[in-house]
Amino acid sequence: MFFYRDGFFELPYLSNTPQTMVESLKKMPVTKHNSLEQAIYSNNPFTKGVMRYREIEEGLWLLVTNISFKANVKTQAIYDGEPTNYYFLSFSLYETEVTVQNTLINKINFPSKSWSLYRPRTEIDAYHYKGTSGLFFNFAFSEIWLEKNIVLSLLSNENEIKKLLSSDEGVICWEDVVPDAESLAKNIWSNLEKENDGHFNVLHLKIQTLNIITQFFKNISQIPVIENIRTISESDRKCISRAEKIIIDNLSHTFPGIDFIANKVNISPTKLKICFKEVYGKSILQYYKEKKMLLAMQLVKNSEMPIKNISLAVGYETAGKFSSAFKQQFGMLPSEIRSS
Repeated sequence: MFFYRDGFFELPYLSNTPQTMVESLKKMPVTKHNSLEQAIYSNNPFTKGVMRYREIEEGLWLLVTNISFKANVKTQAIYDGEPTNYYFLSFSLYETEVTVQNTLINKINFPSKSWSLYRPRTEIDAYHYKGTSGLFFNFAFSEIWLEKNIVLSLLSNENEIKKLLSSDEGVICWEDVVPDAESLAKNIWSNLEKENDGHFNVLHLKIQTLNIITQFFKNISQIPVIENIRTISESDRKCISRAEKIIIDNLSHTFPGIDFIANKVNISPTKLKICFKEVYGKSILQYYKEKKMLLAMQLVKNSEMPIKNISLAVGYETAGKFSSAFKQQFGMLPSEIRSS
């Protein structure tokens, strides 16, 4: 059931194993289960979407949710007394609607991508804001499957994965580990959707799933970790989530300032700066600048707005300064992106 507290409808679900998660979601009064499709549908005042699940092989499950949030929702992974030895590797590919000032477009979908690896029995709270939609992938594998299929001995003892495996619980996160993760993930979803028209390919799905997991473990040693949630309390995590939402909502405005954001989320400026960097691996101002450039990239690629208008929309006084900052971020000028 959903419980309302402090601006969010809370949705707890059992997460001991992928089977437990499926059973927990199936039994909710706000969902409908289709056993033939191996799918759980929702269309209620809080969410609209579907989760499709498959046991790829013994010890390896795939759970993919395509969902839109109609209200602010906090999902919460919880556990009962039953034993569990499953890790969850998550890939999120979602969009948030962002208002763009001084343009005819008014609003544009702003994409975000992130990876997380959870140890068994790690309680995780995720905050989803009204208007957010996207694909959420969970690759769940047992400790035995991990030992048999992933050569962890190739990783150095200082690698974050090895540190996570030797701890009791926890999660580590990355912003972008697999360069072509978006296309790989969308191909998986496209294959799962073919269940409805009778063209679903089981072998193809297994190859796709193993491929993206392989790419993840191949690249993790070269990408810096964003977050280690073990040091962040639930209340601080909620504050940081709200701070990030304020930043995204202000991408086409001037930077609102640390003090303003801290006051809005009811946390001290010093604690906000420390916790934000622990969660996102960078300062608030750096995060704001990078996301502003990503918004500019969306406008360059997905609109016909003149470059000078885009520069004004993301807060630059001149097209020259904007183009210089854009090239510094992406290695190409806006005009070069658009022409290609």
